[in-house]
Amino acid sequence: MSSENKDLKDSKDFDIAIVGGGTIGLSAAYYAAAAGYRTVLFEQYDFYNDKGSSDGYSRMFRIMYSDANMARLAESSYGLWHEIADASGEELLDRNGLLFYGLPATTVEGDLEECAKVMTSLGVPYDRYEREALLKHYPVFRELPPQYFGLSQPSSATIEVQKSLHTFHKMAQKKGATLLSRCPAQIKPARPGATSYEIDTPHGTYTAKHMILAPGSWSNHVLASFNMKLKLKIWQMTVAYFSVDPKLAWPMWYEFGPEVNGQQQLFYGFPPLEQPDRIKVSADYSYDIYDDPRECSYRPDPRILAPKDVIVRVVAACVCGSDLWPYRDYRGRGAGLPMGHEMVGVIEDVGEDVTALQPGDFV
Repeated sequence: MSSENKDLKDSKDFDIAIVGGGTIGLSAAYYAAAAGYRTVLFEQYDFYNDKGSSDGYSRMFRIMYSDANMARLAESSYGLWHEIADASGEELLDRNGLLFYGLPATTVEGDLEECAKVMTSLGVPYDRYEREALLKHYPVFRELPPQYFGLSQPSSATIEVQKSLHTFHKMAQKKGATLLSRCPAQIKPARPGATSYEIDTPHGTYTAKHMILAPGSWSNHVLASFNMKLKLKIWQMTVAYFSVDPKLAWPMWYEFGPEVNGQQQLFYGFPPLEQPDRIKVSADYSYDIYDDPRECSYRPDPRILAPKDVIVRVVAACVCGSDLWPYRDYRGRGAGLPMGHEMVGVIEDVGEDVTALQPGDFV
């Protein structure tokens, strides 16, 4: 157990107990402690772990929503982000704007035309580009389908996730919050007439008058204590990094693509912030969908998506000269770029247009 408030490390009676030490949990711990409440936070793993929803370098902060209430909430939170930046001296938002582009279809992230209506009704500044104007304004595009158009909103930004986690962690600790890692918490069923919650941990039972639950994908594990269960599905997402020309103005973006083989093609990406010459890209859909986060494999899901795709099972890889640069710290290398890009393997599957190779071939 790691207790990061020496004055309260032996106390087990608090005003507010928080379950979950990701971005939401740590920020809640800061605001609760700053308001004068005796606050304790339980994180079942180490802080900054990769087992929840707060891993990775970047997330989108955006105001463009199809739901006016979401847009208003985002606008309201913008000032709070700047308050934290001023108080901590850390810039947590990299304001680079956001480009929505594609087709006017309803998706998990909304609808382009509805977004435009909401932005107009709220008076939020944005620009609309039809296809030709989109190609001209964003030279990173080489070609776009005829029906595509785009919406650009300049107030959007990239959230630097790890910096945000560390910042809220330090600020919560400074305000007196007790932050406990490697400390899974089990909320005991409330007794009739009880005025506080009891939380069992490997290090004893804690009590708190109020609870804040911020367990993210682990919500149903925590809610089981209340005989509640959310209709929750866990998407295991895969990201990739692509080399780009850093001299071009790369936006933060989201593509509302067409439906292909029953799956709408939704993709999003970030400008080269994490690495100076690579953009981060992901599909906003998953073939790895679970009911329990313990089922996640934390491995990419190889799948044939295009007629010329080939899936190769790597059996051996070599480290070449270019791999030695980051190894010797001459040039950094971020997540998603393992060493050993020269490899041999066995063909597992091929697309329908691949004729020179077949499953079982050694390449």
